[in-house]
Amino acid sequence: MYIVILIATVVVLPLISVLFYRRGGELPPRQRLAASAHALLVGLMVPYGLAVDVLKTGQPSPIVQLPIVVFLLLGGLSMVYSLWAFRTQPILYLAHVVTIVVAMPAVFIASIAVVGWT
Repeated sequence: MYIVILIATVVVLPLISVLFYRRGGELPPRQRLAASAHALLVGLMVPYGLAVDVLKTGQPSPIVQLPIVVFLLLGGLSMVYSLWAFRTQPILYLAHVVTIVVAMPAVFIASIAVVGWT
């Protein structure tokens, strides 16, 4: 299961962000980026958590979990904004389901990796 979540966060979520970015051709570049960043931000949680797990020595400070929360909050805000920005393309909302389904175990895996697996 961990391998599936890792592949989904590293491969599938960036592809979802690319899909949203390419479909937002009528938006200005900043709005296009803001509306398409949600899946990529969620996808950054697991690699960050695993990098902290590899690099930490001893018990990590609680502050190292802050980027996970920031990635999740910014991803959520970007998702809400993309609902508004792509309101004429409701079929894209199905990709939000994939992002949310992958985000739940990704937050768990990233948090456990930061705090410690044991």
